[in-house]
Amino acid sequence: MLLVINDSQCIDYWLSKLKGVTHSDVEWLLAQGFIAVASTSSASVPSREDPTWKLLMHTLNTATISQVSDVLKAQAWAQLKGLRAYRFVQDVDQCVDDRELRDLARAFVSAIHGEFGGEGVERFVHALAERRALSTRTLATPAPPSDGIALTPAVGATPVGFDAAECYRLSRWPSAGTLVTPVFNRLASLISHHALPLQQIALRGRVDVAVALGFVQAMQAQGVLEVQRQGCPPGLVTEPAPHPLREGLPGMMPPSQPNRASAPPAVSSGLLGRLRERLGLR
Repeated sequence: MLLVINDSQCIDYWLSKLKGVTHSDVEWLLAQGFIAVASTSSASVPSREDPTWKLLMHTLNTATISQVSDVLKAQAWAQLKGLRAYRFVQDVDQCVDDRELRDLARAFVSAIHGEFGGEGVERFVHALAERRALSTRTLATPAPPSDGIALTPAVGATPVGFDAAECYRLSRWPSAGTLVTPVFNRLASLISHHALPLQQIALRGRVDVAVALGFVQAMQAQGVLEVQRQGCPPGLVTEPAPHPLREGLPGMMPPSQPNRASAPPAVSSGLLGRLRERLGLR
């Protein structure tokens, strides 16, 4: 229980999520001093009369459930970071309906208001409003890459503050704590080999631009991202970032290929002949 709960939700919420834990256990932890009642001062909750809060409620109530989910995940990685962000993303994925997700969004706003003040709330409002606006724009379907695999176009344009000409590539493999979701693992693999702009990261990773933005910000915060402002041609292949499990292992290196241009032509004699030719024994 101590590894799970935090002050982003009331205790009844955590008790509903944890099996075998009751209010008696909470009272015992309080008595022993392991936990304490979080501050409930008005400073930690934005005023309902604040114009930013009113704009947030309007945007939140008119956004779709997928838009709210995408922005919550991206903002969690951008503002909470680390283990707190990972736990919050899990909470978002476990929401069973629209009402529960929007309640979680309001709790998130209260949490970031307590930590960052109005600036944190404004960042969330801007991201949610931008996500709604971008979803209404239609992007032309790009030509499929050279391998012939058709990709689903990413929704949205390059967010404000990001140069469309900038390309991103990993300078080294991120820590395991950063790559806590399969999506982040997939995006990291993409830019370990290619220097790609934000739109291409979202397109090739089959994710929304908001998710790609959260990934880029997480990599920047960890200091493992290289930014190339000279532009990067699509399909440019660079040396991949070293993977911690593969670096230094000779068995993981690709086998050397013989110079087939100087080899005399050989006639394949069935399966054995093709295997010998592939292994360079001819």
